[in-house]
Amino acid sequence: MTRGPTRRRGSVLVLTLIMLFLLAALVATLATSVQAQAQSAVQGRELGASLVAADDALARGKARLVWEFAHNYRGQQPDLKAMTPGAAHPAWLTTPEGTVVDIACARVGEDFLDFLLTARSSGPAPRELEMVVRIRYQLTTVPRLRGGADGCLVAFGPVTVTGNFEIDGRDHPAHDPYTVLAGTGSPGITATGRVTLQGSSVAVGGTADGVDHTPASRGTAKDGEHYDAQTTVWSEPDAEGNVRGVPDSADAYFGLQHGDLKAAAQASGTYFTDLAAYNAFARSEGGAAAAGKIVYLEVPNGSKLETLELPRNPAPEHKPAVVVVAGQDPTRHDVQVGPVHCNNGIYQGVLLADRIMNMNGNGALIGQVVTFTDTGPSVGSGTFNLYFSNEVLTNLPRTDGGVGGDLPTGVEPVVLMWREAAAR
Repeated sequence: MTRGPTRRRGSVLVLTLIMLFLLAALVATLATSVQAQAQSAVQGRELGASLVAADDALARGKARLVWEFAHNYRGQQPDLKAMTPGAAHPAWLTTPEGTVVDIACARVGEDFLDFLLTARSSGPAPRELEMVVRIRYQLTTVPRLRGGADGCLVAFGPVTVTGNFEIDGRDHPAHDPYTVLAGTGSPGITATGRVTLQGSSVAVGGTADGVDHTPASRGTAKDGEHYDAQTTVWSEPDAEGNVRGVPDSADAYFGLQHGDLKAAAQASGTYFTDLAAYNAFARSEGGAAAAGKIVYLEVPNGSKLETLELPRNPAPEHKPAVVVVAGQDPTRHDVQVGPVHCNNGIYQGVLLADRIMNMNGNGALIGQVVTFTDTGPSVGSGTFNLYFSNEVLTNLPRTDGGVGGDLPTGVEPVVLMWREAAAR
């Protein structure tokens, strides 16, 4: 009997099975390798994305650090310029991608501060980067606003005063409306248009009680002393031949650029777009919240505001305020305000508005009122008094939001170190 072919078929089967086993093992090894490589690629992409997110967060933190120094961002927390070595603020910045940046003060020098920024990215492969940024800067004194002795009531247009209303251009202390100081005061009213006094209202300036409290009046004035109607003071050349020109906004009145007062109020948290919110602030802390601040109420042009309250900032701390009421385009002069109240209190400072319909409430303002409108204010209609004060006008707030001090300028950032730290 012959068995050759059967034996050969069995050998081929065994060899085939061995080859299939080896091929399966090779395929399994290849699949495992491919899977490992895919996982490694995913992890590499995740690590790369986390690194990019952390690096981007550090760049954002550096930019914010420079901006806050350059813009003197006082009143915000943390106050970076007041930080001492070791002081830290976690979660100082969070990016839209969820990366958190901590800030800490590493060193303080005579003209620089070193800050350690730490960025921690989120996700399945978090990374942590650190950067030390040195901020070099110079200090420049921030000038105070300075009101001029143009008048107790300055109107760029005609004025009508009614009721039991007194406008006193003689000089008074900031805390005492009943004391008259000898020396330089102002006309009671200075207006580019006509001035009309009705009822028992009175404007006082120039010579009173035999004492010359104000400079010689300009233009056509009642009794030659008390007010300056149809004034040409803004179109007259000064001793050096310069013409001031009629200011078209509150900023221009103080010699600023448009938007400076608004920006100062925004920096100090005293910028409002709603009358109710403004009035609530004016009443807060008994009016003390406004002391030494620039307060800005911006409303749509053409608005008619009723019952605007002036803050009763306490005396005699000599922290007068500046209250500005203006439209979104402050050069249109079409926002109407009235009545203006300071009920049984005293407001130290300057009020600037387009058109004031009336002021009442048994109160007093020590400082100056400035209006901008061709139709003219009609103030009065109640017991209210305006008193001029040089002391108020020389102690108005600074344009850095009223907090005073010096403004960092020449801000220059230098990156001293950038490194990767262990992920938390």
